[in-house]
Amino acid sequence: MSEQELKNLQIYIGKRNQSQTDEQVIDHIKKINDETPLTQEEWHKLIFPSCNNGHVEILKFVLSHIQSLNNIKEYMIHTVYGRNENINENRIEVLKEFIKYLTDNKEECLNETMINAGWFGETEIVKF
Repeated sequence: MSEQELKNLQIYIGKRNQSQTDEQVIDHIKKINDETPLTQEEWHKLIFPSCNNGHVEILKFVLSHIQSLNNIKEYMIHTVYGRNENINENRIEVLKEFIKYLTDNKEECLNETMINAGWFGETEIVKF
């Protein structure tokens, strides 16, 4: 997959210009993967638009295709970037999904994530 194709897929996942459902987005990813199987690196790059936009079902689908999840702290911090109170409940569900994968430095990771959430004024996430 070219860089531009990957970027387009990330935008498709994150923006949903045509109000696609999670199921439609997952079907689209499956179709692309069936035509040209995504590499592990490409699957990892699909995590970002899923986590920051609070798309927990898409995130679970993407994670199911990843053999080894690294940089969990980076993904968790990315989840709380920016202010968008409309999707905080979904972002909290995304964080719960990532917490399942935390093994080392769990407290440090959670602290940094909550500091970032507080910085953006996302008090509902910090309360979680």
